[in-house]
Amino acid sequence: MQTVTIESVVTGWRPVDVYERLKDSDVYVKFAPEQVKSVVTEPVDEPDEAITHWEIYFRNGLLCWSERDYYDDEKCTVRFEQIAGDFDVFEGDWVVSARGPEPDAEVLLTFTAHFDFGVPSLEAIIEPVAIRVLRQAMGRIIGKLFGGVILD
Repeated sequence: MQTVTIESVVTGWRPVDVYERLKDSDVYVKFAPEQVKSVVTEPVDEPDEAITHWEIYFRNGLLCWSERDYYDDEKCTVRFEQIAGDFDVFEGDWVVSARGPEPDAEVLLTFTAHFDFGVPSLEAIIEPVAIRVLRQAMGRIIGKLFGGVILD
């Protein structure tokens, strides 16, 4: 299993506003159409959950999956896990936190994903490319949605 973590510093936003924007599936296609082809949200009975269906551009094709999203409004965290799609495993979270006690403090936005395509014979070829493409795509999406600086 591979892990991708991207940390970004966002200025000019309150943590709760960053968190609420992450929950809005419409913003991904609107602000990052070069990376995201579509995101469709399917409501579920639980008020703090949703199912989202994703199509993102991946090299010369598309990666497609459906995930269950779990929203923790108190902690400004979105946790996700694939329920169907191109990955064998795809799960992780978005964590939003203030970088200081001041009301206008910078916001630290952390995206973490654990994934496995489930093809052992190809993992040495596919997974390093997937790590690079996922880091680039998510970095661009974060930049388009919030501006900010990606930390190394």
